[in-house]
Amino acid sequence: MTGVTLFDAAQAVREALATVDPETGEYTDAYTSSRELFASKGRACVAYAVEQAHTIAARKAMVKAMGEVVARDEARL
Repeated sequence: MTGVTLFDAAQAVREALATVDPETGEYTDAYTSSRELFASKGRACVAYAVEQAHTIAARKAMVKAMGEVVARDEARL
């Protein structure tokens, strides 16, 4: 489901918690499906954050390395 945010998925779980099967007293299937969607979106958000953190670290390392090259070239000049 594209376009569903983690916030939207959490809201769907909260709404599903309010729906209980009146005959059995159990949560409906809406709870299970909304919970699965929330878990999936949560994993995707964490994966994105980890990937971004690694990208930022790699970029910082590259900038540092290039700064050292520039400093060495300036010293040689």
